Amino acid sequence: MTGKSHTIRPHKPHSQRGAQARTVLAQHAARLMSEQGIDDPLAALRKAVTRSGEHDRALWPDREEILDALRTHQRLFRVSSQAEALTTRRKAAREAMRFLAPFSPRLVGAVLDGSADLYSTVELLLYAIDAEEPMHFLHEHGVEVVLANRRVRFDAQHELDAPLLKFQADGVPFMLLVLPQARQHTAPLRADGTRMERADMKQLESMIATGE
Repeated sequence: MTGKSHTIRPHKPHSQRGAQARTVLAQHAARLMSEQGIDDPLAALRKAVTRSGEHDRALWPDREEILDALRTHQRLFRVSSQAEALTTRRKAAREAMRFLAPFSPRLVGAVLDGSADLYSTVELLLYAIDAEEPMHFLHEHGVEVVLANRRVRFDAQHELDAPLLKFQADGVPFMLLVLPQARQHTAPLRADGTRMERADMKQLESMIATGE
């Protein structure tokens, strides 16, 4: 009997281990986000990797896998408290965006994507010709801020150090990243190279009204 032989190739153990490792790391990172107030999925992943010792990057979950695991964790363990925390933070963001209207605020992060939990920070992007304008504005209105800096990338050729203003209002933590007004039409990149989603006041009002 002639002809080509066909070999049935079983799934490689590595593939099964890879899927399991990604799931376990995503779940671990999700728990860290929920329990320690880490809003950045990739920051939570780095912490989970350090604890697990799994340094093969091919076995690391991506941002969306971690967020999916976080939503599952919240549905199982924090369905009521998570919904309340998200609503509280979106309403707080609305008030802050009204207050900071001169700087064209945009909502980003966990409060925008719906994964915000009890310890999540409201993250806003502000745009100004002079980076010190928002700091002076807050100071004039009696808001005490902690000043830091964050490296921000817009593409492979353009990045800058931007002021990061932190404060609390009514028990809700805020983080304001001040960017040049000329960059208003281009969202910054996340650590994984994807572009940040942003929402203006009108979009936030719609999310609050519809509960999406």
